[in-house]
Amino acid sequence: MEDEVHYYKSVPEVKSPSLGIIAVVAIRSDMDTSHYWKTCRLYRLPMNTKQHFDVLPERWDYIAPQKKGSGHYGLFPIMEETVLPRSEIIKIYKEKGIPINEKPTCAQDKYWLFRLGEPIPAPPDLNRLHRGRIVNVVTRTV
Repeated sequence: MEDEVHYYKSVPEVKSPSLGIIAVVAIRSDMDTSHYWKTCRLYRLPMNTKQHFDVLPERWDYIAPQKKGSGHYGLFPIMEETVLPRSEIIKIYKEKGIPINEKPTCAQDKYWLFRLGEPIPAPPDLNRLHRGRIVNVVTRTV
């Protein structure tokens, strides 16, 4: 007979229902190319970064990476988010052939890592938002 602990460990975690929250995020220079967003579609965010958002990263549904200057690379649904040390994130980037600076003093710093899906059409007001902003594009009735 299967014990209760084993049973609950085998049940997949379920993310809370989507609220349609879009995080408009700044990108680093190594992410500032169309090629990066077409091939890699990873976004990393240090956990110790001062947040300019009203909603915690685990509640985000989409990421809109802002280009340097203006505009966005698209609206990307978040397929998975995890928290990993920088050393693990570097391995993931290397597997994808994306160079990332190694910082030995930061190797164990924790980062959010977002794996993103194919971009989808963005809402018309997205280009008016500055990085560090969130827009909720889905309204729910109670």
